[in-house]
Amino acid sequence: MRIPLAVLILLIATGGAMNAQVLNTAGTLSPGQYRLAVAPLIFNGAGENDGALHLQAGAGLAPGLDGDVTIGLSRPGGDTYLGLELEWLLSPTWPRLAATFGVHSQRNAGLDGALNLTIPAGRSVRIYGALDADLEFRDGENDLQAWGVVGADVPVAPRSALAFEAAFGLGAGDPDIIGVCLAWYF
Repeated sequence: MRIPLAVLILLIATGGAMNAQVLNTAGTLSPGQYRLAVAPLIFNGAGENDGALHLQAGAGLAPGLDGDVTIGLSRPGGDTYLGLELEWLLSPTWPRLAATFGVHSQRNAGLDGALNLTIPAGRSVRIYGALDADLEFRDGENDLQAWGVVGADVPVAPRSALAFEAAFGLGAGDPDIIGVCLAWYF
């Protein structure tokens, strides 16, 4: 099943996308390739620890372009998170570089983006880092949050991978986030 680019753009215009968690490398899915993932997260901020479960689905849309849908359950504040993002591969050679842009909705609507750099570590392990930012549109004010992200992506079977990630809040109110993501590719 192929998802036309116009449909994805329409969904982004009316829906929501990523968050502080990047949970992938700077590689993109090929056209016709799909990804399903589950990611438990721990948020640590303001002396409180909260957990969440993210469910993700992605599809390769064109060479060097993919799209993801994320649903976050049991997030801090109790609101369900819905997000959509597009990822563009900027450098297909090593080290790989990709940029993402998305929209999301939890309690408020927001925009987000990231710049992700990935390097190989051996034959199959990928080490990645990212700068990630969210702009939240709140009642009467906007809030910019930013994270520095480090992670590793390790294949665990021919069509699955496990990513370990830590996102460190760069602002006073930005929570640190630890996540693990198990992804299956089709």
